[in-house]
Amino acid sequence: MADPTNPHEPLPATRENSESTLAGSNDTRIGKPIEREGSIHKSIRYGGQSIFTSLAQEIGVVGTLASVQFLNVSNTGSITIALPSVGSEMNWNASELSWLLSAYSLTAGGFLLLAGRLADIFGRRQVFLVGALWMGIWTLVCGFAGGPFLLVSRAMQGIGAATAVPAAVGILGAAYEPGPRKNKAFATYGAAAPIGYVVGIALGGLLTQVLSWRWVFHLTAILNFLLVVIGYFVIPADASSARKGLRPSIDYIGGILSLASILLLIYSLTSAESAPKGWSTPYIIVLLILGIVLMGVFVWWESRVKDPLMPLEIWRYPKFGIVNLTAFCAWAAFSAVNLYATMFFQDFKGESPLKTTVFLLPMPVMGTIVNIAAAFLVGILSGRLLLSIATGSLVGSTIIFALLNENLSYWHMLFPGLCLIVIGVDLTYNVCILFITSSVPPTHQSLAGGIFNTVQQMSVSFGLAIASAAASGASTSYAKSHPGATEDELFMKSFRAAFWACCAFGAVGLVRSMFTKIGVVGKSKKKGVEELEEVVVAEVEVTGADGDNRSIGSRKMIATRK
Repeated sequence: MADPTNPHEPLPATRENSESTLAGSNDTRIGKPIEREGSIHKSIRYGGQSIFTSLAQEIGVVGTLASVQFLNVSNTGSITIALPSVGSEMNWNASELSWLLSAYSLTAGGFLLLAGRLADIFGRRQVFLVGALWMGIWTLVCGFAGGPFLLVSRAMQGIGAATAVPAAVGILGAAYEPGPRKNKAFATYGAAAPIGYVVGIALGGLLTQVLSWRWVFHLTAILNFLLVVIGYFVIPADASSARKGLRPSIDYIGGILSLASILLLIYSLTSAESAPKGWSTPYIIVLLILGIVLMGVFVWWESRVKDPLMPLEIWRYPKFGIVNLTAFCAWAAFSAVNLYATMFFQDFKGESPLKTTVFLLPMPVMGTIVNIAAAFLVGILSGRLLLSIATGSLVGSTIIFALLNENLSYWHMLFPGLCLIVIGVDLTYNVCILFITSSVPPTHQSLAGGIFNTVQQMSVSFGLAIASAAASGASTSYAKSHPGATEDELFMKSFRAAFWACCAFGAVGLVRSMFTKIGVVGKSKKKGVEELEEVVVAEVEVTGADGDNRSIGSRKMIATRK
């Protein structure tokens, strides 16, 4: 028997409950349905019609969102390959050059959570377009900037990316019912990142060699502005809480706390290895502890504020935290493998950047294949099986690299290792993002996307920090015990230690995946009364004991899906 006083406990899923709510109930807890004309979620679930007026518009929307993600990641790849040229022109040392990447990742990671919440409040289309436009403006500025202002411009560019990404995830998550079309849409979006990174490396090397490193920014900005114009015309309007009179307040204090804690954590993790005394450097220790403390304060604050930036109940959705943990492990392993594989080709083998790109080509090719396959597999196989395969591939890849014989040909170990790591991370992404967007209510789609992408950013910093610490420790220890060791021997010792650390991440993800019950995440939902019940659940007001009307989003007060 459901407790009528408990807003978190569902009432029985019956048509009578749904119809009484639509007609207007005498129960003082339930008010009239909230009107949300133009709501993406409502247009699909109520009218049975897609928000897209044509197949061309659907392709335009998915293509625009994926292309912005493509540009976001490809720009990072292009800058990575252009770093030596930038350093030569600016007369920067290696430490200063690293900030060209770090400034972007700091703001991109720090603003994701806040941007996701703003997208859910003010409308995902608006926030996406503003973020993409902001990113385009500062990308253009980067192409003309120099000195410290170039670093500032990169940081501002990261804010634009952080604003656009969760809004894009929210648009896709709310636009589709679970099923084949949603699977294909997210597979397309997911494929943009791995393809974009390698294309960015190749294009960056070509532009830097033929024209100038500044054309990396010029070309990206031009394409970015073009996508903003296309997005303005093809992305349909969606409802915002602010526009519909709900007016949830913005948790500014929570935003400051989350931003400060994430920035401090990412900075301390990424700067530890280059600090004067490494992890023993006093300011690294202080900043890391301060970041952890502020994160705890942020969680405490969110549990007390009326309209939190990150409602803590989102972590109570079944397996939401476990799925994010699996994604964290996958991206931590992938980021370190990606870095150390590149170092192996360039620093150990002495290959040129362009030839290194050729060696890494199996990654985007395999990524494309995996994303196409995932679009079909997620609707057939269970999430537990797919995540087990994915994390198992991560473990297999890292073991191959850890046991790598540098004298063997590329095809014996490097090629399968690169293919397996992509299978692992891309399959994990598809399963996790589909599970998350299908598990949270429409009012939290972009917030969930912001959390998911924040987890990715944090995992990259954490994975690189742990792998670097393992590599540094192994190299130092071996040098002390073998005074006559060559540079190649020291490199391979550190190389293998880094991959064993990556293997540990994959193993944690594998264990969690094998013992986590996740069904078929991309399966179409049953049609009929359940659709009506879900709309009623998502579109009600609650009158509290004090007479204050407030929206409860999609808490399951009336019906639950069987």
